[in-house]
Amino acid sequence: MGARDYVCRIQKLLQTHLLKSHAIQHSPSEHTGVFLDPIKKIASIGVQIRHRLTSHGFALNLTREPLPWFDQIVACGLVDVNAVSVEIKLQKPVDVNKEVSGIIETFGDIFDRSMVKLNLEAGGEISQAILALENDAEQAGDWPVAPRAVV
Repeated sequence: MGARDYVCRIQKLLQTHLLKSHAIQHSPSEHTGVFLDPIKKIASIGVQIRHRLTSHGFALNLTREPLPWFDQIVACGLVDVNAVSVEIKLQKPVDVNKEVSGIIETFGDIFDRSMVKLNLEAGGEISQAILALENDAEQAGDWPVAPRAVV
């Protein structure tokens, strides 16, 4: 699978999840990501390919919490675009844990893969790395919920 096809599938994953789980229809855009209209972006996609290795991810704005952070940047170089969330669109709270299982299921459908839960107790290098990261995050404590005011 080429890089462009991969990004298109991630975009389709996000669009499908929003429609299936929340009846939220996306608005077509020339830009990568998922838009509700030309100036409201609800999901972003980032992929880097270097030496045949990929770093990739996506951000689906579920809650209102990350939005003050997005107000501090020009996301994807799109000056007139604002980040919105599922909570804002639906005008009701969203359970992030329920979202994860829906996204995983849709990922499996879009990429034609069987998705299985990772058993961290089974050990192994990946399990150890995940457990170490979770421990570090736990010890770091709560994170700020809004950016500090610039004076």
